[in-house]
Amino acid sequence: MQRLRLVLLYCYHACGKGLHAEFPRTLSKASALVEQILRVEHSRTLACFLEVFIHLIQTGLPDVTSFLREYIKIMSENFTRKELPWGQICRFLGELDSESL
Repeated sequence: MQRLRLVLLYCYHACGKGLHAEFPRTLSKASALVEQILRVEHSRTLACFLEVFIHLIQTGLPDVTSFLREYIKIMSENFTRKELPWGQICRFLGELDSESL
């Protein structure tokens, strides 16, 4: 799940001190990786998503976590069927509140 680790790195890097000008481009890179991750539907994806979310929250980036969860929900609607488990999981991730993580 190297791609998910890259997503974490991009998100964390984008929010680092002095990098606000690069934020849109860096977050765009992370978003492109999310699309690839969703298409593969690897069995460890959920655990890795949760790891990324928790790390972002613990490092003081809850807004990035919320954005990423919402983006996963929106992107999954393009690649998965809502009635299948993976589609439901992605939808629920986007609907969770940060305290639930």
